[in-house]
Amino acid sequence: MNNKILFTIIFVTTLILFIPSQIDAQNVPSQKKYESVIIAVNNCKQIVDSNPDLTEAEKVVAKRKCASDGTKEFVGEVNSKNTRLQELKTKNMIQCETWYSQYKIATLENFKVLKPVQLANDCMELYNDPIWAYADNDRLEKLLERADDLKLFQIAQIKANIFSILPPAKQVEKGIIPSHVDCKSDMILIYKILTKEPACVSLKSVDKIIQRNWGSLQR
Repeated sequence: MNNKILFTIIFVTTLILFIPSQIDAQNVPSQKKYESVIIAVNNCKQIVDSNPDLTEAEKVVAKRKCASDGTKEFVGEVNSKNTRLQELKTKNMIQCETWYSQYKIATLENFKVLKPVQLANDCMELYNDPIWAYADNDRLEKLLERADDLKLFQIAQIKANIFSILPPAKQVEKGIIPSHVDCKSDMILIYKILTKEPACVSLKSVDKIIQRNWGSLQR
């Protein structure tokens, strides 16, 4: 991973970790911590987007880390399939929360740019449900309950059952759709131009792959 994206990730990670730690010290309800994580992740993504030194691929990686770090701070250590499932569903909800401002102003096609398609669809189903306007202290709990009722975030269950990062082809065999394939921390998900198959490649090689029209960040 090159120095400029490493510096950005260190900075935004510090930002995400700082706000929740301040809230923990005040011993306020978990809903407040959840709200603080949403704010921190949004701020993190804005910092990444405004960095002119990062390529599009580097921004994708850094923004994914924004959401991942925020989720880990909220959920805590993952040591079982149950906590892995909680982590994945919470991360999905955090993504929905942080994407909502884009959804309100963007066209449908623009909203889905560089987002996992199924997750974007799940988020939009929540946006259009009356539950999205719910604002009491148990908002996250109510949103997750409604997501279960609507059978959203189903891929989270598959990933929790696997409980490890397999090669892309193996993940697809297990039932994970290509846009939701996970890559290891030093890799980025692309799609092969000819076959549309997912692949995990090193960050330092992704720009060359895109320039040579071998792969794309969008499926």
